[in-house]
Amino acid sequence: MKNVQNGLTETKYTEVYHEEDFKFNAPHHFKVVSSEDDLIGEKVLGQVDFQEGAIKEHGVNGVTNEDLIAMVVTRLEHFQNSDFRCRENYLMNIILLIHLFLCHFNKTRSYLSANFPCFS
Repeated sequence: MKNVQNGLTETKYTEVYHEEDFKFNAPHHFKVVSSEDDLIGEKVLGQVDFQEGAIKEHGVNGVTNEDLIAMVVTRLEHFQNSDFRCRENYLMNIILLIHLFLCHFNKTRSYLSANFPCFS
């Protein structure tokens, strides 16, 4: 497993890992472990297995980016309806909702392009 490092991830409490050998151009299996543990004696706090390959060709075999983002959006919306509301959560939620919109738009555009030549 390879540690996810991008210069912005906080590793004080948790660390995120993904498989090193993957297919379809991106990692699909992620683990979140306590920073107090190493990978040998790891305590897995969470695991995410993403969709591998196109659903039409490989069936549903994992969560999509949109599924994961929808989970975070839901959490942020609940925080915004509590004592933990803040400008940062509001802005993160807007950015994630824009991403969901763009994913939907991309799927719609792909469908239209495939079925209606005038949209190509």
